[in-house]
Amino acid sequence: LGGDSFRVLEHEGRLLAHSLVCPHLGGPLDQAALEHTAVVCPWHGYRFDCETGLGPPGQRCRMAVSARVVVDEAGNAMLVVA
Repeated sequence: LGGDSFRVLEHEGRLLAHSLVCPHLGGPLDQAALEHTAVVCPWHGYRFDCETGLGPPGQRCRMAVSARVVVDEAGNAMLVVA
């Protein structure tokens, strides 16, 4: 999407999306753990909320591009850059 790659996950009946690259030092997020609605970078443990791209208070970086999954009435899912 716009040259960026995203991963889409199901969490508690909702679809979440996140970038495949950690904005901290470019770590791989394609297989990163999901804790609640946050993706956790395997390199340094940075966390980013899949819905907002933000990290916890005090974390200085955030996802450059966040995306959300929109499901229409017919059940079709679309990825939208937020």
